[in-house]
Amino acid sequence: MLAYFVDQFDIYLPIVVLAPATAYFQSAALDPGTSAILTALVFASTLIARPLGAAVFGHFADTTGRKKTTLVAVAGFGVTTLLIACLPGYATIGLWSVGLLIGLRFVDGFFLGGEYTTAVPLAMEWSPRHRRGLIGGVITCTSPGAYALIAAITLVLLQIVPAGGPDSAYAQWGWRIPFVVGALLAVVLFRQYQREVEEPPTERTAKGARLAMTSAISTARATVSFVSHTSMA
Repeated sequence: MLAYFVDQFDIYLPIVVLAPATAYFQSAALDPGTSAILTALVFASTLIARPLGAAVFGHFADTTGRKKTTLVAVAGFGVTTLLIACLPGYATIGLWSVGLLIGLRFVDGFFLGGEYTTAVPLAMEWSPRHRRGLIGGVITCTSPGAYALIAAITLVLLQIVPAGGPDSAYAQWGWRIPFVVGALLAVVLFRQYQREVEEPPTERTAKGARLAMTSAISTARATVSFVSHTSMA
């Protein structure tokens, strides 16, 4: 459950936390339309990279083991989240600021997708067969809790360090605190998997059988082909 909670916490961080600090990453002379597009790209880049990371890490989870790939994914998004917390603003490096933010969120999404596709199956394989549906449901129920925690942290921060432009305390350093919290949660998750979770004794991972990624691609192509022929008909 902790893995999915941390996953969701990291995904939704920019939506709430960076909203009052947008001016820190963008020029005041930027028109509203361009500003809105750049702001949307910060979150969209994560969602674009997430399925890519899921595909890549899912493949290696089936060939080299779920625990190893989960540790790599967790370490990856933990480091990336910490790097985001250290980003300078527009006043320091210009447009590189928002560019790096979007780029790092893309990398973050890649690792987050990898964490989801390795950690959740890992949890399912260690769960009793007759309770896997229930446990899977409980895992996904942690998503609202993660969003609520982000909102609560941001609310408290805005009461202590109000936002009011690129030079305000929140814009300068307040927004960084939730990202540091996200990085620390990744450290806790990494240590938990390293110490307490073992590789499940499944035939697929125990023998290192290769995942039929080509089969998955073929299935996707067949599906697209079927849909295309159906629509043409």
